[in-house]
Amino acid sequence: MMFRKYLIAAALFVAMPGWLWAGGTGLYPLFSARTIGLNGLYFAGYDGVNSLNPAALGNLTGMGLTISGADILDQQEFKGDKEGLFKAYRNDNISLSAGFFWNIQPGFSAALTYQPYINYEVDWPFTIFRMQDSNAVILAFDMTNRIKASAISPSVAYSLGSLTLGLSANVYYVQQFSAFPLQNDRGRGDAAYQFEYDQNAWTYGFTLGVMADMTEDLRIGATLKSGFKAKLKGTAKSIMFADLDSTAYQTDVSSEYSAPWVAGLGVVYRLKENMFLNADVSYSLWGSIKKTMDFTLDNPVWQSGLSGSDSLVGINPSSINLNYRNTISAGLGFEYSDGEGMAYRFGYRFSQSPNSNATYSMLFPGVDQHWFSFGIGYTGEGYTVDASLAYSLGVSKNISSGSLPALEGKYSSSGIVPAVSIHFVL
Repeated sequence: MMFRKYLIAAALFVAMPGWLWAGGTGLYPLFSARTIGLNGLYFAGYDGVNSLNPAALGNLTGMGLTISGADILDQQEFKGDKEGLFKAYRNDNISLSAGFFWNIQPGFSAALTYQPYINYEVDWPFTIFRMQDSNAVILAFDMTNRIKASAISPSVAYSLGSLTLGLSANVYYVQQFSAFPLQNDRGRGDAAYQFEYDQNAWTYGFTLGVMADMTEDLRIGATLKSGFKAKLKGTAKSIMFADLDSTAYQTDVSSEYSAPWVAGLGVVYRLKENMFLNADVSYSLWGSIKKTMDFTLDNPVWQSGLSGSDSLVGINPSSINLNYRNTISAGLGFEYSDGEGMAYRFGYRFSQSPNSNATYSMLFPGVDQHWFSFGIGYTGEGYTVDASLAYSLGVSKNISSGSLPALEGKYSSSGIVPAVSIHFVL
């Protein structure tokens, strides 16, 4: 029996390097294996420094270190009424989190963590066929959108009997990269040109948390995460205006990206000695952020030339529509421990996309999703290894009336999320 458990733990360690990658269109954090296995929310649960609720630090003793990684392998699909079927790449990008905690005195703990709060990516192959001077021309382009917000967070938690309060100060490094083609209607030059925006900024926010043991078997947890506004600056690149207007192929660009306030509520109930049920819900105020993401370009030729929606891809390169709706995510989780170090977990979650009918595009194609997850864990002497695997199934969305023809069609998605976390007691 013990040999089997050590073998499982070793297998999780060996599998970890191939799993530390991520990419997808979910605008929410996914990095901790235990939390993912129990629906991805887990606001009243203890998951060490990986916990979404900073009050969970109050349960920790001694000192420890946690390292986690996940691979969000989404594939988006868009069956356009105008240009036909597109399938996004299942691209990977690194998504690691790590944290250190110290129980300074009974009832008071502190931690320092690095976590990928937002890790959004979609990348499509995009080709167009055109006739030019009696010749057939096939042009290939990148259609990519990446938004990343990584947080460095010092946190503290203080326990007052059955009540624990937690606070995190979050310093975010936000990166935004977009690549897309734009059609050329001037009658000279290429039929379409590639454009790229690459921007970044630092900003800040906070997270408040509370946990309360209502009875020996029932615990309630709640969180409030502040929104943020990032004043992005960077460069825009394309040879279009160099070819057509003899101006620079690159110019400075600036914009603002906002993330919403998010409230979370959860309960954990002990069914039996080694059996636990958790239920969680979160509410995100996406409808309260700025309705457009406006790009200011320093070169006046660029600013004038990018002032309207493009008929090829339906994107306005100077102002992206973000007229989002508020969203709810809700889920259930179940955990069983065998009393000898092994734990088994199952979870389900439904998550709404912030997209409204007016905001769907190939840069923002995210749909509502059902999540089904399974996880296992092993606790040995001085360490714990957790692993999970989640499957997401998107709810297909048809967009027709009120949109540009290039944006009309059927949006859908599916994906898998393997994750591994390792906790060390120092």
